[in-house]
Amino acid sequence: MKNAKSIWARFGVASLALAMALGLVACNNKPADQPSTTEPATSEEPTSGGDEELTPNYSGKTYDDSEFKILMRNDTLYTNEMAIDKLTTTSTELDKKVYYRNKEVERKMGVTLTFVTDSQDNVQSAVKNAFSGNMTDAYDLVINHGRSILHGAESGYYADWNTMPTINTDAPWWSQNIKSAWTTPGGKLYAANGDISYLSVGVANCMYFNKDLIAAVDGATSPYTYVNENNWTFETFFQSARDVGGTIASKGGYGYVSQAWRGPVDALYASGNSTIVINEDGTFSIGIQNERSYNTMDAFVAFLKEDCAMMTDDLGKARKLFTDNNLVYFDDNIYAATSAYKDVNFGILPFPKYSTDVENYQSLVGSGADTFAIFALTSDENRQRIGDVVECLAYIGYTDVVPFYFDTLVTKQSTKDPESRQSLTIIRSTLVFDLGHYLNPGSIGDISVKVANGDDGYPSLSTGLEKMVLEGKIAQQLAEWLKK
Repeated sequence: MKNAKSIWARFGVASLALAMALGLVACNNKPADQPSTTEPATSEEPTSGGDEELTPNYSGKTYDDSEFKILMRNDTLYTNEMAIDKLTTTSTELDKKVYYRNKEVERKMGVTLTFVTDSQDNVQSAVKNAFSGNMTDAYDLVINHGRSILHGAESGYYADWNTMPTINTDAPWWSQNIKSAWTTPGGKLYAANGDISYLSVGVANCMYFNKDLIAAVDGATSPYTYVNENNWTFETFFQSARDVGGTIASKGGYGYVSQAWRGPVDALYASGNSTIVINEDGTFSIGIQNERSYNTMDAFVAFLKEDCAMMTDDLGKARKLFTDNNLVYFDDNIYAATSAYKDVNFGILPFPKYSTDVENYQSLVGSGADTFAIFALTSDENRQRIGDVVECLAYIGYTDVVPFYFDTLVTKQSTKDPESRQSLTIIRSTLVFDLGHYLNPGSIGDISVKVANGDDGYPSLSTGLEKMVLEGKIAQQLAEWLKK
């Protein structure tokens, strides 16, 4: 494997590290929200769709043009899915969907949405300072990197969503996967996501492949065939990457390139496990401290050391290899299909399973996704208002914004074949919001470097993980979550 030390040095598989130390909690394998069948609106104004019987239980009140303050990070990708407050000549159709959703919420609820943006770290600091200063109703809604939100929840900064009148977390516009995975042993839900965010779909991980490179190799099997035959596994993926990658190796091409912070995490879920598991009796246990998980990670690490594969933390470099037709397989977010790869004859696949006996593909929604929380010091009289506004944002997302984003922008306009559209349906039906990955109290980067560099004390990744269990490096931080 090329440049082993540099590429492994920042390899952080949060989820693995996290789950090792405790008898804790992994999300169940229940599929998340199914794709909406709602047809997107043909006009710019938002329209209701979906099942007409599924309507929010609003209080019926309006709120005298009061300011509804939303604190969120100023990352453009994520800001644009929430804070489009005006339209310009360069506004996209998706921008218009977000803009008219916000205007409809303001009209219906009698509020003015105000977006306060800052860096991820400063958002967290602002919440901490408001909480420490006992600033009641400082913010109505907080949106940030998922890891920041859940760490804030551990510190007591956020309210239980179950205490918010008119927010129905059982409704399909809220992720049921999150509800089951993130509800604490005490029955509290401190963060949520769903169709209030179109990127809850967009930042899900998938596998891209170059159709032209595979078609140019006599006898090469299309990976679509493997998916259809329930044989899209590590074995078929590795061999395809070797065979096709070998045809472009002379010009610096690869069969597979993985991002240091994406591929290894996806590989974990390829075993059919999650970092923490909620048992039928409500107790928590480690979900990956087993032979299959260890074997999965060791097989993935071994493959990445082959000449046909490479790991990098340089997303731009990896994407250029793919757009230059010098890369067969590459894992990335779904949203990249709408912009990054327009000039490539690509196909989309779920990340391969470890073996055929793994029941379902698992598609991780990375912890970078917008995650939504309600400030803990929200007054009783403000809870109904927050519930109405937040539920309205999510509902219009469900009926109008997400159907346009997923069904039209990604599926119909960005993909190049019906097989990719089938893959997207598979991916969306197997979304995983793994609590362990989001909490991420540590990293196994150091272990990964040692494994990649042949350290005698770390002959395999599984050995390193077992050491972490024995050392109990995760238990202290996760114990706070288990008290909630």
